[in-house]
Amino acid sequence: MRILALHPWGLSAQLFERQMAPLVTLLGSMHEIVYIDGPNEGRKATSVPDFVQRPFFNWHEGMLSPSVEKAQAFIYEIIEDEGPFDGVLGLSQGAALAMSMLLHPEI
Repeated sequence: MRILALHPWGLSAQLFERQMAPLVTLLGSMHEIVYIDGPNEGRKATSVPDFVQRPFFNWHEGMLSPSVEKAQAFIYEIIEDEGPFDGVLGLSQGAALAMSMLLHPEI
């Protein structure tokens, strides 16, 4: 089973992968998790320690429609290029983006 993983605001694919490691271990080798970075580089989440010096990403700035639509287009492109996926795993902003795509597929 292939699962697309969408990190929360202010994290990165690499950090989200580390956070999800215990869950992925429980899922076992029958699952492939594909972690991707959001399209916008930005500030780190407050939960990230100061010593972590990496680029941090978000999916969109605020909840204004053009920003969300751009993020959705980015995800659709990933699905087209790297899919198919059997599911999605999102946390915080990543989960909200996935839900917005389900609620408004016409965007």
